[in-house]
Amino acid sequence: MKNLKGQKAQILKSEYESTNGGISSKYTHLILTGENVCTNYTGDENNENVVKLVKRHLFGSDYYHAEPIKKEHGLIGPMFGGNYLAAVGSMFANLKYPIPIHDRYETPQQYQDSSN
Repeated sequence: MKNLKGQKAQILKSEYESTNGGISSKYTHLILTGENVCTNYTGDENNENVVKLVKRHLFGSDYYHAEPIKKEHGLIGPMFGGNYLAAVGSMFANLKYPIPIHDRYETPQQYQDSSN
């Protein structure tokens, strides 16, 4: 896999970070990829630090989050882990919130235990 290009974005970390070892717990910046995202920066050799911008339509509005491009097979997720990306640049001018990072994965047992 070749190194992916995107926009470098700072991670805003919560004091109560709960990513369960997600990528936002391992870096200070991530490379954000996606439609209409600048491509000024390159991911690391394994693209471990690369996330994609995901747009969903929820409750009548567009909602954005970022998730790792490398999926964790056999685990449940990705889900929000408590950290955000700083939304900087003209493409985010209308975005009124930092971008939640959905980088938490759980084993089926962890997920079942937290649902009880």
